[in-house]
Amino acid sequence: MKVTQRQVIRNSIAGGAINGAINGGISAMSFFRQDEVPITLDSISNQEVTVFGQGVLLAFMLTLILTGINYAGVVKALKKKGESAPPPFWTWGARLALRNALAAFGAAMIIAVLWQRFVSTVMVSPTVATAILFVMAFLFTVYAGVATAGTMLEMRKSE
Repeated sequence: MKVTQRQVIRNSIAGGAINGAINGGISAMSFFRQDEVPITLDSISNQEVTVFGQGVLLAFMLTLILTGINYAGVVKALKKKGESAPPPFWTWGARLALRNALAAFGAAMIIAVLWQRFVSTVMVSPTVATAILFVMAFLFTVYAGVATAGTMLEMRKSE
């Protein structure tokens, strides 16, 4: 049975909902100590907790970790079907994980900078801040799953 892009996306969406809930809950612990949470601040360095301050770090770390997990899952599925495995993780998969993590980090940074430039500082409730982080975690999880499996499946086609 061949793995399709539709299956990859469906699995990534399910994982995204779970990771969104987990990471939203973790972020909520820091947000609910405040009456209001800024989405961004007009400063390169600050001591305050902001939504995008949490989101940018989340983008990098979550995508890095989930690319590794997705890589291992695809390798396991390939071995189960008796197909040849892709190159080893430390020579190929680690570069893929770093590439995906840097892409997610860059996207989050660009959105944060554009938000601050065009919208400026907006204060939101801790509930809204948590919901925004839920959506970010969901999107980064889906990206990690689709980018990892898509790259690995594309590599297999070219062999």
